[in-house]
Amino acid sequence: PLTKSPTHAENSLRAEGTTLTRSAEMKTIDYRRQYLKSRSSSACEEASLPPVSGVDLRWEHLSLKIPTTGGDKRAGGKRQNDKIILNDCSGALQKREMACIIGPSGAGKTTLMHTLSGRAGRSYQGTREAVSFSAALRLHGVQAEERKTLVASIIRELNLDKCADTLIGGELIRGISGGEKRRVSIGIEMITNPKILFLDEPTSGLDSSSAYSVVMTLQRLCSRGCSVMCTIHQPSSEIFHTFDKCFLIVEGHMLYAAESKLMPEFFEQQGMGCPPTFNMADHAMFIVNRTDHQGIEDVKKLREAWKEREQKALGEHKEEDDAAINNTNTRALRSPSSSGSGLKLAAHIHAGGCMQIGQLAKREVLGLFRDKQTMMFRVFSAIFLSLLFGIVFFGVGKDNVPESIYGALTLISMATMFGSSHPQLVVFAIERKAFLREYFVGTYGVQWYFLTKFIVETLVAFVFSLISLSIVYPLMQLQGNFVAMWMALFLLSIASQSLTTVIGCISTSVKQAMELFPVAFVPQFLFSGFFVRIDQIPVWLQWVQWVCVFKYALNILLAVEFADDDSDEVRDLLDSNDINHDDIWFYVIMLIVISIFLRTVAILILRLISQGY
Repeated sequence: PLTKSPTHAENSLRAEGTTLTRSAEMKTIDYRRQYLKSRSSSACEEASLPPVSGVDLRWEHLSLKIPTTGGDKRAGGKRQNDKIILNDCSGALQKREMACIIGPSGAGKTTLMHTLSGRAGRSYQGTREAVSFSAALRLHGVQAEERKTLVASIIRELNLDKCADTLIGGELIRGISGGEKRRVSIGIEMITNPKILFLDEPTSGLDSSSAYSVVMTLQRLCSRGCSVMCTIHQPSSEIFHTFDKCFLIVEGHMLYAAESKLMPEFFEQQGMGCPPTFNMADHAMFIVNRTDHQGIEDVKKLREAWKEREQKALGEHKEEDDAAINNTNTRALRSPSSSGSGLKLAAHIHAGGCMQIGQLAKREVLGLFRDKQTMMFRVFSAIFLSLLFGIVFFGVGKDNVPESIYGALTLISMATMFGSSHPQLVVFAIERKAFLREYFVGTYGVQWYFLTKFIVETLVAFVFSLISLSIVYPLMQLQGNFVAMWMALFLLSIASQSLTTVIGCISTSVKQAMELFPVAFVPQFLFSGFFVRIDQIPVWLQWVQWVCVFKYALNILLAVEFADDDSDEVRDLLDSNDINHDDIWFYVIMLIVISIFLRTVAILILRLISQGY
């Protein structure tokens, strides 16, 4: 539940009033924290950002299990067990506080943060563009001039002025530094003036200076009233002491959940005091990461000590707690599978459809032209292959050799299919994670995202199919209608991109997408009739040709090219592959229907995936 009070165990720890032997060190820590907060407050006033009406977060007895299936050799079958990810965890985060979650790998840090947050910048955008994009879609109703002022204030507060007009960069393009990318991500979320901000390891992979800069940014957010919770891996002493609270979790169990400055006292009470001049976070991680007998016993002792402290404090404040819950507006987090309606946390999309399409289209087009290297390679590939095919099959249309024409049109279709689908496969697999994050926070809707990508992809397919056919058509001296052939290649490009989009939605990485690519595209060529005649394929498999977009496009090309040829050789070729001149519009309609169907499937897949993101 969300209340305005810390946990009882934390109050108990404060109330004991045990004097630390290192009182001078505690005074230094308090002085440092006060100094950092004063600096953060001054920075916020200079940036002229509005204060945040923060909230207090509190959770009690939070547990999470997932079913696992394992083999039972005695029974010879399968049995289902529950793997415990979080086990009876409690804690609290008050307004204006910044807390860290620490623990060894696999302890449940990220799971805890994602559970509390309600969920289990793009490469080719500049820093200012990324923040402005978020503002345009998430601040619906705010005047453009006000959004511009807010964006400038956020950039100034995050010390991003020097890279405001620099590309963010990513896997395919070099951009700003890692620390600046983290601050841009924070700035994108600051647009909505969040009350609570959750971050997963915001300092990982950064040097000490960049990591400290990111943490200071978070501290400034807290001074405005926002609460911040983040997982963090091996924080330095300087960074650790900027956090108001620390949650230590090991194997799903909470070992400590209170003020970070009281952590040395708790460990000292258990006989595991931190030596002078040692980093408390490193000391705690060293204890919980030990795998020998003593390390296991120490972790057990810490877990039992904290659990005992929680139970003792809970018993002392039970009546007070019941009254607080009855008199406070609380919201409970429940698993979707548990009984009751539960709370479904989902961001509301404020911008209208036209605004979403406009902003998304602007971003897509800018990304398309800014990735000059990829665009140049695509153009070169299309021109080179078209010239190669045209030279090899030079004058084949005039010679009127049906088998050679068939081979030429097949290769042109294959090049068009690969040229349009392969780049899209890589790009979408890379963008998938960014899309899920932006969709979850309510930046835009799935349908508008897909519609925008479809519009941009259509324009690209329109141009590239024209380039290819403009080269091969005169060189091969084809006899069919140019516009009809162009439309066939254009529709093939759109259908291929639709199939690639489905693969990208299913795949979680570029590697997985590349492995699925042959599974989806090899049958397209196998049932085209080029490698093996359709009438030679087993009858019970011949139906597959009617769901292959490559087959429909090739049928159109052959029907158009041989429209005025009634020779026996041509008639035999068309009949053996089930091609009829009168069915051209049927082939066109099927290409359109399959493209729409695949796009719809992709939308449904992403909607399903986003629900569990």
